[in-house]
Amino acid sequence: MRSVWSKRTRHEDRQVALSVVGLRTRSTRCARAHPYSIVARSRPNGALLLFAFMSVSSVALPAEAQQDVRRFEVGVSGAAVRFQEIDPALERERRESPPLRTPPEKWIDPALGIRFIVNVNKAFGAEAEVALLPRFAGFTGIQERGGAKAQIVAGPRYCWRRNRIGIAATARAGIIDVQLAPAVLGVSGPFEVDGERDSVSPMVGFGGGLEMNLSPRIIGSVDAGNFFVWYHPRPQALNPSFVRQNLYVGASLRWSFGRPLGQE
Repeated sequence: MRSVWSKRTRHEDRQVALSVVGLRTRSTRCARAHPYSIVARSRPNGALLLFAFMSVSSVALPAEAQQDVRRFEVGVSGAAVRFQEIDPALERERRESPPLRTPPEKWIDPALGIRFIVNVNKAFGAEAEVALLPRFAGFTGIQERGGAKAQIVAGPRYCWRRNRIGIAATARAGIIDVQLAPAVLGVSGPFEVDGERDSVSPMVGFGGGLEMNLSPRIIGSVDAGNFFVWYHPRPQALNPSFVRQNLYVGASLRWSFGRPLGQE
């Protein structure tokens, strides 16, 4: 029994010794083959943290710096405005002959303007815009399209901002000057005398858009909206009054100046 026990003990001791030596040999080989194995394993975590820190810094810091809203903004704007036919004679024919009623003719004129904004706080403000529509209609339908136009509008605005992005809503009222507005100028016997004359009409509308801080002082925006124009050609005894709806889609590039709000 003593010899059997001693053999088993020796055999087990040898297995344990071999296993320990094997472990040491494997660990030594791994250490020799990969002397920087510990550093290599920790590198991905460090690189990931560094990348995350740089990403957050590059995004958060400019956004934080561009959250400042300054008192004034001024810039240029451009838009495409969809007009509807403004001939009072055709409008009267529609009213007198409902079965023969045809929808008003539509066309698009480009507009270039200057926009000015005063920010009361970071959300509310007021804006004004002067726009010119220098496009003259062709020789066909020139009376219906009114030739060159100019408009002046102003009103309150609200802008919800988050970092560099803002969503704005506006309400505007103003006037539009139509240089060659068609009108019935008089009556000669059984015939009407048609012509053109300068006409100023009131209008009111609303719109909204998306704006973005391209830099701490430069703001770009795209917007769209709707205007209701009340035309009342003269003389009113010969020309009916009517309302037309003008849609627009535009963009602007503005420069902000003045001290940031809250630091004045």
